[in-house]
Amino acid sequence: MRRFKLFLIALGITAAMSACQKSEFKEATHNRSENYSAIFDMMSKTEGQLTVNIEDKIWNKDNADIYFETVQEDYEKIIKAGGDKNKSISVYIVENTISGKIHVVDNTLYCTIEDIENLAYRPFLTQTVFGFSQSWKREGLSACIFENAQEKSDEEIKAYCGDEANQGILSLIPPYFNDDFANSEQAELAKSAALSLTKYTLENLGMEEYLKEDNYSNLLQPWLEDIGLTGINAHEYHFSDRIKEDYSDSEYPMTLTVDNMYFYLEPRQWAENADKLFNFFRKNLNAIVEMKNKMIDLGIVTYVDAFSDPKIYFYVSSKSINTTNFNTKEINLTEESALCHEVTHIIIPSNDKTSYLAEGISQYFSLPMEEKYFTNSEEIQRKFKQLTINLNNINITNLSDSDYQNLQCIEEIQKYYNSIKPLPNNVSEFDLQLFYEASAMVTLKCSDLNPSGFAFLPIGESRKKLNSFSEDSIEFEGNGLNYPEAFVFVRYLIQTYDALTVADVTSGKKSFEEGFGKDYDTVFAEFMKVVKNDLVKL
Repeated sequence: MRRFKLFLIALGITAAMSACQKSEFKEATHNRSENYSAIFDMMSKTEGQLTVNIEDKIWNKDNADIYFETVQEDYEKIIKAGGDKNKSISVYIVENTISGKIHVVDNTLYCTIEDIENLAYRPFLTQTVFGFSQSWKREGLSACIFENAQEKSDEEIKAYCGDEANQGILSLIPPYFNDDFANSEQAELAKSAALSLTKYTLENLGMEEYLKEDNYSNLLQPWLEDIGLTGINAHEYHFSDRIKEDYSDSEYPMTLTVDNMYFYLEPRQWAENADKLFNFFRKNLNAIVEMKNKMIDLGIVTYVDAFSDPKIYFYVSSKSINTTNFNTKEINLTEESALCHEVTHIIIPSNDKTSYLAEGISQYFSLPMEEKYFTNSEEIQRKFKQLTINLNNINITNLSDSDYQNLQCIEEIQKYYNSIKPLPNNVSEFDLQLFYEASAMVTLKCSDLNPSGFAFLPIGESRKKLNSFSEDSIEFEGNGLNYPEAFVFVRYLIQTYDALTVADVTSGKKSFEEGFGKDYDTVFAEFMKVVKNDLVKL
């Protein structure tokens, strides 16, 4: 690998050639922009379509032309390989980038002197010139152009991915190239796979096919077969095309963009490594599509369409519990299985008066997704253990009144669940929706049983604890329901009326009486008649 100190030795040669330079560095200023919020003085030099800017703090007249020629030489190699020679390219060499990472925005690249010295900027310059967004192409095509050797052979890639638990790396999503999420072996394998896939595609399909944005699975499938990884469906990794990375927010080591959804990631808890993030996206992106299709089938088309317009911001971390801000379209996500629930809140927004409907309709659409895609999530594991606790082994002698009441409630939930299905022996047999129904039926029928726990707090009280709703709103109509009760009530409303009406009342487009033709007390009384007759079934 070429080291920058070699260029310092060649300083005399460069100085002798300086009289032949077509241009020289001139003073300029970088202004704050939406994509790079920094103002700094700099020296700037342009030749043809390439401009190199050096921050004033690190400007050194003796070395400046060496920086420029280094970048220019690499730029010309990229152009020769097929890059867009008509696009103006700007490279900013700064003391420190805002995020601490090399940063690319459209036709502009921000990096440090160290990034130039160790050639880490090359893949990003390749990305900037060619204009693609996928990380794997950045790594693969750059390695191909600059003739970097594969760190791992195709046989090593095949052996690693022979274990199904390791196959997430075949997605080649950005976390596998980021040392905040990937270990050294994963990064080596990802870069080697990107290079191998790039070489195979260029040799067999050509550059035009390679550069298409939305064809990852089409490129992946023949390559998998070529290296002997048969029996893998490349379509399972197609969402790689939709995930783009960004480092513009310095609080988070990576921002991943999927359509209009922006995920700001901390490497903590379940988001601490690339494999977990792969599974998170694989499950949730499929779940969101499936959930939206169900909404469309039930007539909530306008709400689903509107969801595709604004930017939705997901802050994935361990800083707080799962919350949603309807106004700013921000979701704080601490459990991977909660995404569909929180997304429903954005699709069908609510106000303080309809929070019980909002929670109920979110549960209605998200619980089937949790059950299908997140059987092993911590939340489902907790609920499974709660349902299947062996009450015979518990000594009730010294239990507090509250704990005793909890046990009574669990016993009644078990009885109701068991009247419809046998109690599950393992979590894969656990019926999450039936558990919610059982919990709701028990608390609705037995007013003397008031189990502790967030799920059984009145929704208005829960909102009060989260400081999301005002004091005078928590007792409004159904806000006294708990989460399971709200789920069963909303399911009743959808079955009795229709989903669009429930959505319109939840969002405030219609009042309760405008939507259902009756006031809340009347509708809820009709619902309770059904509950007491045990007619609310899945």
